[in-house]
Amino acid sequence: MNNKGVTLIEMIVAILILSISSITIAAGFNGVIQRMGKAAKVKTASNEMFSFIEGNQEVKDKVKVNKKDQDASYILHADNGVDDIEVQATYNEYTGTNGADIVLKAITKIKQSTTPLKDFDVYKDSVNIGNDLYATLNDSETKSCGLNQSTCKRDGYNDHVFKNLKDTYQIQPFPNELLPSEYKSQPFYINAFYAWENKTISTNCSNEKLIYLSTTNKYYEYSPYELNVDNISIIYNYLDNKWYCKPSNITVAIVYDDKMFSGAYYHDTYISVNGATEQRYDDFQDFIHKEVKKQNSGWYVLDPDENYDGENIDDCWISVNS
Repeated sequence: MNNKGVTLIEMIVAILILSISSITIAAGFNGVIQRMGKAAKVKTASNEMFSFIEGNQEVKDKVKVNKKDQDASYILHADNGVDDIEVQATYNEYTGTNGADIVLKAITKIKQSTTPLKDFDVYKDSVNIGNDLYATLNDSETKSCGLNQSTCKRDGYNDHVFKNLKDTYQIQPFPNELLPSEYKSQPFYINAFYAWENKTISTNCSNEKLIYLSTTNKYYEYSPYELNVDNISIIYNYLDNKWYCKPSNITVAIVYDDKMFSGAYYHDTYISVNGATEQRYDDFQDFIHKEVKKQNSGWYVLDPDENYDGENIDDCWISVNS
């Protein structure tokens, strides 16, 4: 009797335990299902809100979002002496009204910089280096042969100029951030070439100096065996203190030209356009006015008055005919 009674009680207790466990498990499953359902709802609402922010018109027509805007700014820090850049933007807070309690926050609508390129130290430095190199070349002329260049002896003339130049001036790298995108893959250096030509057997005169960007950090000196000296993509015009970039459809190079005079070879230097099939220039000012600044030349100028935000340097290289 007692054994049967105990067994019955045990059965009742076991049934109660199973019932409670079933209720607990069911409640747990129900909670999981509810959470999964809410997660799916949140995911759907988040995706819809992202689409709303991105401007999807179909979503905009069916989703209701409250938006609160606030002006904001942040500063981009860079290494290697590059100026910090302050970016003006809009801080947005989006709140969904579809019952999912979704709030998204984002910085959007970055405002265009209103700071001209000429106010940045990196641009000022590039101009100063060009002017310093021009002044050093002038000084090298004077030290090599005095003020009267037309009476300078031809032999060793360029050697003297470049010896003085190398003794007083170190070739400087050009800031990569100022280069057009197509030229950023390799370093460029602010270099110079001293154009000259023979006038008689024993005398020569100099033409205008050429300051340009080169992929090598050495000076090119006179050599009768090196006819094509260096290709040119970007030049510095010390007449207006601006940098100019050639169009991709032409080639520009510094070239030596052998000439026979009284049974001896003499050499001129000049700027060649498209292998001299179109034009050659012995004088830098002629090159600037007749080639670079001619109508529809295709050349670009790094405009110091263009607004610069630290990333839009291509927008600052504008057509010289703009």
